[in-house]
Amino acid sequence: TCGGEGRIVREPCTDCHGEGRLSGETTIKVSVPAGVSEGNYIPLQGQGNAGQRGGPPGDLIVLIEEQPHQYFSRSGDDIIYDLNISFPMAALGGGIEIPTLTGKAKLTIDPGTPPGRMLRMRDRGLPHLNSHGRGDQLVRINIWVPAKLSSKEKELLKQLGTTEHIVPSEEERHGHSKTFFDKVKDTFS
Repeated sequence: TCGGEGRIVREPCTDCHGEGRLSGETTIKVSVPAGVSEGNYIPLQGQGNAGQRGGPPGDLIVLIEEQPHQYFSRSGDDIIYDLNISFPMAALGGGIEIPTLTGKAKLTIDPGTPPGRMLRMRDRGLPHLNSHGRGDQLVRINIWVPAKLSSKEKELLKQLGTTEHIVPSEEERHGHSKTFFDKVKDTFS
């Protein structure tokens, strides 16, 4: 009758039926430290379900889930930003303003920057969770190819495409550009 508790509730509450707790929800504020990532959790002692028959409350475990960002992806404490630039900027270089976590910043593109190159912006990433410092922002260079061209633009590109330094050599076309050491080896053999 007593369920092993050694006492019987003679007039149980009509709301909790003698259990001493009610089902409900509460909204609480949680302080999330900078740098947490997907799968991290925050234990909040005493914020969980009420204990049975007046026992102490349990803990609430807050599991962190990350929403995708419009511009950035994450790799540990580093963030990655894909930057589309034109062929002239990749060939000639120049400065461009890009977004960071703390606002806009100027990035310098060196002349001859190939697609796929990763440029590093130090200390522009996420804060380290349990230490000082920040990760980096990595900028992956992509060459933007226009889908529509005017007849004048097409003619200019055709002319440019016949010049010596614009068309890749046979080795470069297959992804095998010669290094300095390859050229020295060819000279002496």
